[in-house]
Amino acid sequence: MAYTKEAIERELALEEEMFNRGKDRFFANIARLKEQRNEGGTTYGKMLLKRGIAPLAAAITAFMEKANSGTAGRRHMAVALLKDIAPDVAAFITLRTAIDTLTSEPMLQNVAVRVGREIEAELRLTNLKQNDADRYAMTQRYIQGHKSRKYRSTVLRYAYGKSTTVDFEPWPLAQCLHLGQKLIELAIDSTGIFAIELTSNKVRKGNKDMAAYSLVMTPALKEWMDDHLESRSIMAPAYMPTLIPPKPWEGACGGGYYFQAMRPLSLVKTGNRDYLLTLDKKIANNEMPSVLRAINALQDTPWRVNRQVYEVADHFWNDTNGDVADLPPRDGYRLPPCPVCGADITDTASARIPHACLDSLSEEELRRWRRAAAIVREKNISCMSRRLGIAKTLHLAARYKDEPAFYYPYQLDFRGRIYAVPAYLNPQGTGLAKALLQFAQGKALGSMAAVKWLAIHGSNCFGNDKVSLDDRYSWVLQHQDDIRLCAEDPYDNRWWTEADDPWGFLAFCFEWQGYLDEGLAFVSHLPIAMDGTCNGLQIFSLILRDEVGGHAVNLTPTDTPQDIYGIVAAKVKLALEAQAAKPVDGADVFAKGETGKPMYNETVCARFLLGLNISRKMTKRQVMVLPYGGTFDSCREYTEAWLKEQAYADSTMPIEMPNGYTLRSVARYLAELIWDAIGATVIKAREAMTFLQDTAAVLNKADLPIRWTTPVGFPVQQCYREQKGKRVKTRIGDSLIYLTLNEEQPDKLAKAKQKSAISPNYVHSLDAAALMRTVCCCADEGILSFAMIHDSYGTHAADSERLAAILRTTFVGMFGGDANMLELWSREVMAPVPAAVLQKLDGLPAIPAFGELDVEAVKRSLFFFA
Repeated sequence: MAYTKEAIERELALEEEMFNRGKDRFFANIARLKEQRNEGGTTYGKMLLKRGIAPLAAAITAFMEKANSGTAGRRHMAVALLKDIAPDVAAFITLRTAIDTLTSEPMLQNVAVRVGREIEAELRLTNLKQNDADRYAMTQRYIQGHKSRKYRSTVLRYAYGKSTTVDFEPWPLAQCLHLGQKLIELAIDSTGIFAIELTSNKVRKGNKDMAAYSLVMTPALKEWMDDHLESRSIMAPAYMPTLIPPKPWEGACGGGYYFQAMRPLSLVKTGNRDYLLTLDKKIANNEMPSVLRAINALQDTPWRVNRQVYEVADHFWNDTNGDVADLPPRDGYRLPPCPVCGADITDTASARIPHACLDSLSEEELRRWRRAAAIVREKNISCMSRRLGIAKTLHLAARYKDEPAFYYPYQLDFRGRIYAVPAYLNPQGTGLAKALLQFAQGKALGSMAAVKWLAIHGSNCFGNDKVSLDDRYSWVLQHQDDIRLCAEDPYDNRWWTEADDPWGFLAFCFEWQGYLDEGLAFVSHLPIAMDGTCNGLQIFSLILRDEVGGHAVNLTPTDTPQDIYGIVAAKVKLALEAQAAKPVDGADVFAKGETGKPMYNETVCARFLLGLNISRKMTKRQVMVLPYGGTFDSCREYTEAWLKEQAYADSTMPIEMPNGYTLRSVARYLAELIWDAIGATVIKAREAMTFLQDTAAVLNKADLPIRWTTPVGFPVQQCYREQKGKRVKTRIGDSLIYLTLNEEQPDKLAKAKQKSAISPNYVHSLDAAALMRTVCCCADEGILSFAMIHDSYGTHAADSERLAAILRTTFVGMFGGDANMLELWSREVMAPVPAAVLQKLDGLPAIPAFGELDVEAVKRSLFFFA
């Protein structure tokens, strides 16, 4: 398709802007913008730099002067490393690097190492500039605008290798950590921007779990940042949607964007050049045409901003305090009121002003209040990154809302899964992000079948998705008046906020109003999503013809949808009821090797748990992650999280565990019941996972990565490398902190990771292949608009009936037949294993046998994807 010169110029200008983001390398650039009175385009990151560089530079100067004053004492290694860099430049680099990832509350040691590496890179550039000016100019063109330390390091190493006049010894990792740690310490003391917080995570060192620390925002920074998130942010994604269809993928590199100075994207997100060369050869030999055709079809789907949804979201976020329709409160959740006087002490507590009433509480009362307050603080911490994400999503929507159409470049991960390159506002984003987008090219409904699919989508968004398709349609008809009221005035009529996916449901309300006003001639732009039922279990059940698990995940025709999460929850409830009927005596459970106080009593715990909300929500995450490598430990963690939600649903009156048992002990008992119930429901999936892990163990003995080809010809290579840990002791203020450094060992496989990751990676490679085949078949049928998210397929309402049929035919064609896919996979991955290794084995892992499931039945299952 030909585009006007103006359209091409706009696109190149946009991509140049992407490329140039973050180029302002020193605070002198901020001063230049101030002199030009051009601060309107600055970002909150640059605002933080402007405020923080001067005090941090002064702190670095004072630190260096004291260290060089000749006073007694051991000099910090940072002194020698900082002597050749200006304090203001070091301050800029420290703040910029820390701010880049601060909202994700990164691990402290990771930030410290990155700061050290950035200082090292700056000094290398200075050395290159002084000794090889021409090569310096060329290197600058390559690395500017790239935040990836790996990329910059690669370019610099190449430049130094080519230069014969530079002399710079690379810094050891520990040196970078110590330098970065010292600079972060000075930043904390001088700017008030950062704080260090002990996290609940642990760093494994040998047989011990060591404390882990995160770099977090101070309350003062949070308050300031909430006021400045509306402007363009330095933390906004480097890549944005394109204004013309992205550059088609024709090889392993170079698709997506057009701007020549920009670093080319690779089809697969990997740094393995040999793998990309292999990929290029396969593409040249036409061995994976469906892969390129599918990803290009997604790239060619034009999108636009749903302005109706945007206006509502913008109002509730910018004109109110949020806390509506899954939006977190902009000012955070309030602490529990004082148990004595009932006062709201959130503001005084944030200012660290003591509240005298708390001193009058008993030790137990104070403990309970503090526990409830801690839960609120945890919620507020988790909301910080959500608030930033919402602000960035709305900022991008505001930028693109007047564009008639825009597009998304896509890449693959190493398993073949397709991901949009731009972050935040994309079709695979949050519920809000997806609701803010609609197809730019509309399609008239045209038939009652399309109307029904539109209604089914709305019912699903509200959460009414455990009934038949006809009942979902009827539900919409019954609530038609409410839907119209929400569409006409979503600000006062807030029934839509009660939906499971409130923003998706609001988008549906606007669309349904259009249908009510215009009938079948209404041109719909809303993507209609069809989701698989725990698609990983669907895939394992199809592979092994599991009639029990397959029935539970809707592979067989039924009158109403099967709910595997509800099925497992029902089995757990039966087990709890059976245990609750037993006597308390003899039901104590002790920790291994102990005979004193029991961890818990099964009967007491069962009676307690039956008083809680035993529902599908209790088991959903545990079941969902099973085909992706879920273990009993992950089951226990998710169960503990659910129990904590139940216990602290009302922060003012948290539920106490029975008999003084710990929440973790009660959660362990419940997790064992859930784990057994899952095993009784999805037997074949467990067999398949065991087989995959046993096969990975054989390849580990041969020190070989695991390589296989998906049904669309995509080559997968699973090759996790071992991380070598090194313990470093450093100081921050008066606190002694132990950090663990990790360095990849390129010649040593991470064998435990190879084994644990094979199940999810194998399943993901197959769901990716199924999606690609489906997209290609849809394109053959003239369906050209796609909203695809791994196991959720979406298109126009007018095309949904055909998509539903095509995806079922695709899955049956891919997983049907007489061949056992696990056997074919085993032959391929085992082919490189040397005979000497095979001779030492007692035998190869046994391939699980087929069950009795009729794969063809999927074509008749209404709820397979619905």
